[in-house]
Amino acid sequence: MENRPNPTPKEIKNYVKKWEKSPEMRKYKLQEEILDFIFKNACRSNECWDSIFLKVSTLNKFYSTNIINTRAVADHVHSIKEFGFRVRKGDLNLVDDLSKVPGIEGRAFRSFASKYCSRYNPEKFPIYDNLVRGMLISYQKKDNFHSAPFKGDDLKDYKFFCEVIRQFRKFYGLEKYTLKEIDRFLWQLGKENR
Repeated sequence: MENRPNPTPKEIKNYVKKWEKSPEMRKYKLQEEILDFIFKNACRSNECWDSIFLKVSTLNKFYSTNIINTRAVADHVHSIKEFGFRVRKGDLNLVDDLSKVPGIEGRAFRSFASKYCSRYNPEKFPIYDNLVRGMLISYQKKDNFHSAPFKGDDLKDYKFFCEVIRQFRKFYGLEKYTLKEIDRFLWQLGKENR
């Protein structure tokens, strides 16, 4: 990973600014604004199946979460009891519950589930993504920012992934930045280093 700057507050600020201002990020910024409108205004409730289907389909398209059967995923999201309470509370088990869709065996939609929950509560639910995961592994190899060594598969445990993200933020003195800003930094770096 040649283009891997140290994650300093200055670098986070630069990447957040890049996210906001650069022409190549305009598409992603617009997608975020549309998702914010859908999740926070048009379809805020998670009780109406039609609203859930719209959110699942749009999130899948914009974030490329590779869900082929969006109807089955929407059915599953609709079946989750006390979703609103759990997402507000920051119940990290919710991501695991959402990621395992009945009838779709051998596949966990972890990335989708974290992104869906993050739309409602971004400070409790950091986004799990392969690009972010790769950057966390890279920084761990370089600086040992986390107290325990880990591999890529270890980060598939969402609770552990959250712990790693929080320790990353603390280790590099980035507490003034939101998890969303940390995500944008790591995601953009991952995209650049693909």
